[in-house]
Parts: sequence; C-alpha cells; structure tokens
Amino acid sequence: MSTLRTVNPRARRRPHSITNPRKSITLTLIMILFLVYALVPLAWLLINASKTQSDLFSVSGLAPGESFALWDNIVQTFTYRDGIFLRWLGNTLLYVVAGAGGATLLATLAGYGLAKYAFPGRKAYFAVVLGAIAVPGTALAVPTFLLFSRLGLTDTPWAIIIPSLISPFGLYLIWVYTLESVPNELLEAARIDGAGEMRTFFTISLKLLTPGVVTVALFAIVATWNNYFLPLIMLRDPDWYPLTVGLNQWSSQASGVAAEPIFNLVLTGSLITIVPIVAIFILLQRFWQSGLSAGSVKG
Repeated sequence: MSTLRTVNPRARRRPHSITNPRKSITLTLIMILFLVYALVPLAWLLINASKTQSDLFSVSGLAPGESFALWDNIVQTFTYRDGIFLRWLGNTLLYVVAGAGGATLLATLAGYGLAKYAFPGRKAYFAVVLGAIAVPGTALAVPTFLLFSRLGLTDTPWAIIIPSLISPFGLYLIWVYTLESVPNELLEAARIDGAGEMRTFFTISLKLLTPGVVTVALFAIVATWNNYFLPLIMLRDPDWYPLTVGLNQWSSQASGVAAEPIFNLVLTGSLITIVPIVAIFILLQRFWQSGLSAGSVKG
C-alpha cells in the first residue's frame, strides 16, 4: 500500500524577491531623473572646457565647438599669469591635507573617547557638540575673522587651516559609529592581555572604525576643497588663494573698464578642480564596501 505524502506548498516556495524581483517603473524613472540631474552639468562642463573663448558664445552649450581645444585650454590654465593656477592648486592641497586631515584625526580621537570613556562633564560636552552642529559655518565667519584679526593671523594659511580643524558633525559621526562597531568586550580582552589604551586604539579600534573615519575624511575634504566664503574674507594676497576664490577672481575679470574675459580658462580650471575629488571618492570606495560587509558572514 503506497503512502501518500502531503507537501506544504509554502515549504518549497522561494521568496519572491529572490526568484522574481519586483520592478517599479516609478522608482526607475526617479533614478533616471537623478542620473540626468547629476550627469548633465558634468557633460556641459566637459564640453565647454574643450571650446575656445569665441566658441563659448557662438555655439550652443551642449554642442561641441568648431575645434577641440581642451588640451590648449589646460596648458593656458597652468601657464596663465606665471602659473598662478598651480599655486592655487597647491594652496588647496595644503588646506585639505592640514585642515581636513587634522579635522579627521581630532574628530576620531574625540568621538572615540566620548563613546568609550566616562569622565566628568561628558553629557555637557556632548550637548555642546550637538549645538555646534546646528550652527552654520557662515554665521561664524565674521566672528572668526574678528578673532583672527586681533591675533594677526589674517592673510595667512593659518586663517584657513585652524577653523578647518573643527568638525562637530565628524565628531558626532565617529561617536555614533564607535558605539555600534567597537564592542566593549573586545577592548576588555585587549586590556587583560596587557595592551595599553593607545595600542588598543591603533591596533584594534581604528581598524573597526575605518569606514566611519573614511566617511568623516571625505566630508572634511569636500568641505575644505569647496570652502569659499572663509578664504574670501580672510585672505587678501592672491598667492594664498584656494582654487575656489582664484577661479572666481578670473571670472570677475570679464567685467569692468579693463575687461579681460577668460571664461574658457575658468571652465577648464573648474574641470581640473573636480578631478581630484572624483579620484578620492573612487579610491576610498572600497573602504565603505568592506565596512558594509563586515560581520555579514560568520564562520
């Protein structure tokens, strides 16, 4: 006599999202709009950076010029006025390395200490950090200028580097990330094995904090690289200008009695300016991917 076996149809049913993922036409259209919104300005910049000064006004914005002058524009950008653009690029790199790098280091140390150590005034300090996040940087520009003017630091690189060292949002981000990614049991095990606090931080905690540190670094780099208002009021000597202020000065040459429009160099300089930022994002992307996948597979 054969035995009939009943099979629950739900037992063999696979999740619908795996075998046949749902497609949303609305979300697809929204993503296409975001893609167009992001790529069209870049395409416009690339196309117009390859035009001559005359082609910029005689040819449509998204249409190529009569001659492809990208390389000639690049050469002129780096040689115009004795290579002042290269000096501005070096200044920007200095402000990013010293300011953004220092801001990342200080935010990492302070955020980690705030998350893992108990000390008097901890809650008050955290409240001050949250309050500082809510204050826009432009509101502090004038008081910062007055303070640095009394100290005699205006028109020097320190007027840009020192304010860039403070990153309340970066500190808060590291604090939150430390609470979630660095278990206290791991720190206690390292202390039992005789490791000091600095050794524990640099050999264990910092590796776990890498995705968060990279995120804070990218925020600080982009903020310092695009900083415009603070250098504008702090610096008078063009030799200390960053790229943002220097390119704006070139753009303003098109107006006035002795007008000297060089829009082709302004556009080419803007294109060169975004290349390092794009390269940094591409190079550091793997740290985000490794951070998202950490702990997802257990042996």
